[in-house]
Parts: sequence; structure tokens; C-alpha cells
Amino acid sequence: MSNTVYNFDPDIFSIKVKKPKRITRAQILKAIRCKHLSLEKVLTNVGNYFLFTYDTHPHLDGEDRPEGADWAQHIVNVHQLNHMSLHNWISEGLDMVKAMEGETYGLDDPERFAKDEDGNTIVVARAGEPKQ
Repeated sequence: MSNTVYNFDPDIFSIKVKKPKRITRAQILKAIRCKHLSLEKVLTNVGNYFLFTYDTHPHLDGEDRPEGADWAQHIVNVHQLNHMSLHNWISEGLDMVKAMEGETYGLDDPERFAKDEDGNTIVVARAGEPKQ
């Protein structure tokens, strides 16, 4: 007996899988539109991750940097860019930019805290909340 199938329509058995669109660092940074922000992939022996760097003077080091120069980094623990949606990448980057530019409260922002009448420290805003 033969294993040949006659009168066979291959379209019935074909599955069309939509490939996710490729995400690039340039797309992410262009959407965020902050000249002080960069995004790089860090390769390690135990796994890769991505690093947002906010730097107001990226070409100056050590004593050449002005006193008011801002610099911070934020790690995103994903192996490849397409493991997160473009929307999520933009959100991660914008959150960092807003925190660095003073539009939201940072973790150690002194404006987040106040004293009550007994002298106790109270939290008046959460980290990441927009400033009024």
C-alpha cells in the first residue's frame, strides 16, 4: 500500500505565522527623542542585557566634566530587543528621561518627603509619579 495522498489541497495544512517586526536601537531612541539618552547591549557570560545611559556630557570624563553634569544608567534585563514590544522599550526610556529631567519624583528626591507636626518623615509622593 502506498503512502501517497491524491486530491490534496496544500493550503488546508499550511499555517501562516506572522513574524514580529524587527526592533532596532535606532527606532527606540528616535521615538524617545532625547539627545542625552543612549542604548547599548551588554554581553556577559551569564546572559545579555540592555543598558540605557542618560549623560548630559558623554564625551567628557573625570575632571573635564562640569559639576552639574547628569549621568545615570538603567538596566533592562532582556536577551534581545524583540523580547519586548517597541511600546515597552519607549516607556522604559521615557521613564528614565522624565526622572532625570525632573518631571517625575526619583527614589531619593527630597521633594518626595515631608515632616509631620511630630517631626516624623512621611512620604508625600511615590517614585515615578509626575511632579505637580
